[in-house]
Amino acid sequence: MEKDLRSRAETLSSQKQQRLQQLRQRLDVDERLCENLGTTPFHLPPSCIVPTEQQLADLDEHIRDLEMEKVLDNLCDF
Repeated sequence: MEKDLRSRAETLSSQKQQRLQQLRQRLDVDERLCENLGTTPFHLPPSCIVPTEQQLADLDEHIRDLEMEKVLDNLCDF
């Protein structure tokens, strides 16, 4: 039982590190896009230490929306 718990703890620790790395990368992209477009960055609640899969998916959607807005802004400049 201890072996199973240790294995589970290692798996969860690995997932935590992956999510935090993904979050940092996505927030960097979000920040750059928001600076270019003059919009508000994605907001995570202050209580969010490790993002959920849903929060990461929401951030991805936000980034896709910003990228689409940037494309449309570039097309309007022509």
